Amino acid sequence: MNHIFISYSRKNEAVVDAFTQLLKDKGYSIWQDKSGAGTGIPFSTKWFDVITEALYLASAAIIFRSEYWDKSVNCANEFDLIKKCAIPYLELNPDEVEKDPEAAIEKVRLFCTQQVNNEKNSNRTQLFSAAYELKTNVDPYQLVEHTRGFNDTMDYLIVDLGSLSTQMKSENYKQLNPEMYPYMEQYIKFARNSTIRRVGGIVLGALLAIASAVMAIAGVIAIGSGTQENTNVYNGQAVSGQIAELREIDPLLAISKAVNMNTDYLQVTSFFTLNMNAVRLQNVNLPASVAKKDSDLYNSVLAKKPVLTGSLYRAEPQDDSGSMQITRLTNGLTWTINTPGTVNCFSWSDDGRYLAFASGSKVYVYDPSGYGNPISLAENYEKINSLRFMDIDGSTYITAITERGTALLWENPIKPGSVERQGINYGVFLQNQDVPTAVFVDGNDLIINRDHELKTINIAVEGVLLPASLAVTDNGRTAAMIYEKDGTYGVTCINLENGITELSIASDYRLTGLAFNADGNSLYASAFGCTAAKIDLDSGAITYGDLPLYLWNIARWGQNFVLTDYYGQYTVIDETMTILTDFYRTNLAFMPCFTMELAQKKGYMFTVNRGGASTVFCERVNLNNPAKNLFFVPETERIDANTAVAVSADEGYVAFGYPDGLVRVYETEHMYLTAELQTQGNSVSALRFSSDGSGLYVLSESGDIQTLELPHYYQNSNLAAMQANWQIITNTLADKYNTYADALPTD
Repeated sequence: MNHIFISYSRKNEAVVDAFTQLLKDKGYSIWQDKSGAGTGIPFSTKWFDVITEALYLASAAIIFRSEYWDKSVNCANEFDLIKKCAIPYLELNPDEVEKDPEAAIEKVRLFCTQQVNNEKNSNRTQLFSAAYELKTNVDPYQLVEHTRGFNDTMDYLIVDLGSLSTQMKSENYKQLNPEMYPYMEQYIKFARNSTIRRVGGIVLGALLAIASAVMAIAGVIAIGSGTQENTNVYNGQAVSGQIAELREIDPLLAISKAVNMNTDYLQVTSFFTLNMNAVRLQNVNLPASVAKKDSDLYNSVLAKKPVLTGSLYRAEPQDDSGSMQITRLTNGLTWTINTPGTVNCFSWSDDGRYLAFASGSKVYVYDPSGYGNPISLAENYEKINSLRFMDIDGSTYITAITERGTALLWENPIKPGSVERQGINYGVFLQNQDVPTAVFVDGNDLIINRDHELKTINIAVEGVLLPASLAVTDNGRTAAMIYEKDGTYGVTCINLENGITELSIASDYRLTGLAFNADGNSLYASAFGCTAAKIDLDSGAITYGDLPLYLWNIARWGQNFVLTDYYGQYTVIDETMTILTDFYRTNLAFMPCFTMELAQKKGYMFTVNRGGASTVFCERVNLNNPAKNLFFVPETERIDANTAVAVSADEGYVAFGYPDGLVRVYETEHMYLTAELQTQGNSVSALRFSSDGSGLYVLSESGDIQTLELPHYYQNSNLAAMQANWQIITNTLADKYNTYADALPTD
């Protein structure tokens, strides 16, 4: 169930506040327009926008009906929207609630049992919330349920989508809310098409898995039964497999296996697997320090008290549910993060920005500013009794006291953020800057983040800016964006140096993506209904291609442009919008490409699929020779579709970002993994290699920039070098392991 919306008059605030707290204590998810100190949402032009969003995402409403509520214009507007969305609602009398709150709670329980917690209301909530989010330009792929396995996917396609479609029509949602009904239809259509493609991807993935298994068996048989070499292969694959699952097994055990791995195994372990596992071993994050009871470090940790009440957010572990509810105190919005089990303890950082929590003997850190995912820290064999953040020698650490009398310190992987936003899904790094500089759209503001210094340019345009369309000239002077108003589209160009709008022009077609030419004097757009659109920035003239194509995105390749359609196919056009090639696939699952990055000299295109788990999460497309396209699938099923991509200046390496904040670096020729790095946990919105190739700049969905240092060995591309690196890595891990193991208390 989504949240219950609370509609009330400020005159009844004291009664409502006390009762909603009782409901929260009972485990109900509540949305109330509160702002920490009780001042409510600031009354501004966006006030009812917040109310509207909360209602469209609500599963139910409770109305505290009184004479004050009846006279309130705001309450009347809320009630109109409740009826337009067919939200089940319960009316309570504030006076009666104050006299007998337990009786009122029983009414709420019966209301939820009878009217809220059923399939019909679940379908209604899904349809209206999806329609609202589509209307507010949320990527449709993010709204579609992701199922695993052929049977689950078919059930969703036939049963669930059929039920949604039937209810949408039978309940007369078209008459009830004609503004949202077209978006419901769009959601159903998109979900059906996406699921059909997913079914094809599952079947294809199964065929690929069968083929791989057959090849592996044939390879082992070919070595010869009973030979020492065959034994090495078997043992090497077994140990390699255990190391590959570092996120799922005891990291200390993985270290021990890696350190003691017979060097003969390395000679027969595949080139790709050796590299991949060497990279993954770097992510084993043991505590920075371990101290026994009564030591100076232990006493200093014990003296620092956990911060249980944050200044920006509130954390409420849900009993035995494996989740934690987070509330943003500025507006009362709540959301839930999944935890691996019951939360033992938690603590906020001193500035209230970060949350550390423990489940059993594992510790996690979470940054709620961008709705990211918790980062898992290493297993430590001991149950955690308490947590806190501490500043030691200029660095911030997460510290813990265990039940066996040990103090643990982990170096905090989250760097302080400069801003707090509700999700920047797209961004662009400028290429001509000596410090990391990213540009992104936030509402109708264009934000320039130059090494954590922010500059805001308000875009004076009628309509809604489409963040995914943002394009910037090579010299970093001009940015262009698509805007939409009442079904019509146009382009606006902004001077990033002075913030002046240099051009704003309407289009006859729906525009979907933008790319400047090399000189920066022309802007090209992919579009629905024509080949493409070309805008001359000097004259402001716009011309259209001749063919009625429906295209999804565009990227520049030398003097030409690559266009993709919704099904992940691509073609190439020249500056006159003449099509130069046939349509070719970019992936095996016919998934749309939301963003493309090109290695201009090599002619390699790397695509971003965005969204949830998929059969193909990234790929390399050879534009010069489509017959040599290199598709590849996740090494582990947990990897989601990527969200961002960048190519190094020498075009030797490509970096992909993911929804869980992970960044992976691959070599571009054979696409083997060379580095794997963890960011602060927010989804990665944009990437760029530093000019010397030693690091990566990461724009997260919170709008912050992080700089990740690439390991010195990531560019090694031969087996001998990787074997040497393996030895260095395992020696380092052995030292860490011994230091940690020696400090553990003995029973």
